[in-house]
Amino acid sequence: MDRQYVVGLNAKILTQCREQMDLTLESVAEKVKDIAAAEAGICCLKNEHLDILRKLYSVPRWVFIAEELPEKYNFVKSIPFFKLILNKKKAAESILKINLYKSEVKELKCLIDGKEQKINNLWTEIYCLPQKKRIEA
Repeated sequence: MDRQYVVGLNAKILTQCREQMDLTLESVAEKVKDIAAAEAGICCLKNEHLDILRKLYSVPRWVFIAEELPEKYNFVKSIPFFKLILNKKKAAESILKINLYKSEVKELKCLIDGKEQKINNLWTEIYCLPQKKRIEA
């Protein structure tokens, strides 16, 4: 196993991820003994610890070094009643899929808007073409 320490962990995100999954420090500390110190920002964790947290919190490892919790992985913000859901692991997986679909829809809307603008420009050119010829004559 990789025993290297990861620097630059965001203590606030570590806490947010744990809390949104309704896990106590004590329960996580059973698997990652230094979690309280890491959340306090006074120690680093090993790669193997981040793998454990990744699975517990249903987020990729890079989230722990981000400046803020990405909206995609902020399950409480995505689904306001997330705290009421009992099976958070399953719900988190579903929310990730929903967020992926939402971002794909957003991308498609941008593509459609761009195509609509091109179509409008073409219609404008077609409509104005005879008027330009009349002006020249």
